Amino acid sequence: MTTAIHPSTSGVVLAATFTAAIVWVRMWLFRGRQPSAPVPQRQCPTEATRVVLVPVTDSPNADQAVRLACLLAQERAAEILLAHVIVVPRSLPLDAFIAETAARLALMRAREIVLPYQIPVRTVIRRVRDATSGLIAVAQESCADVIVVGVEPSGEGADWSRTAERLAQRTPCEVIVHRTPALVQTTRR
Repeated sequence: MTTAIHPSTSGVVLAATFTAAIVWVRMWLFRGRQPSAPVPQRQCPTEATRVVLVPVTDSPNADQAVRLACLLAQERAAEILLAHVIVVPRSLPLDAFIAETAARLALMRAREIVLPYQIPVRTVIRRVRDATSGLIAVAQESCADVIVVGVEPSGEGADWSRTAERLAQRTPCEVIVHRTPALVQTTRR
């Protein structure tokens, strides 16, 4: 026994309306989007001072990156810009009270490394949501020619390794990643 289906007029109208709505939503979702206006980037004067940007952390690898940056700055007649980014969780406002003591100490230690090289040095502390985006913004604002990043060996500082990788992909300037070799431990038998 089969039953015959007899569509009603209201059912056909409802189905056609539903189909038209689905088609309209799909067309709206996949419409050709107008390109948004490009984000204006700071135009760096051609005679601007060369800048070597060094993200500073409380790590021996950051200290090594500062030393490498000093050698580059001497070679290129550049100044050093030491930057410390404080990543503020999205659950807090950017101006929330977060102690900057560790950032200031790390910058002071890095500045002490630079002083014997007699190179002009500036420091900046930036509160950001994402370390990579914050460092890119600092690089663009300062017209940095090169960024020198120190990373931990063998994945110990995976966050900074990922940040360095993203910087290399997204930054408009040269990026040098300095990784200090891990200490090799040998065992006797």
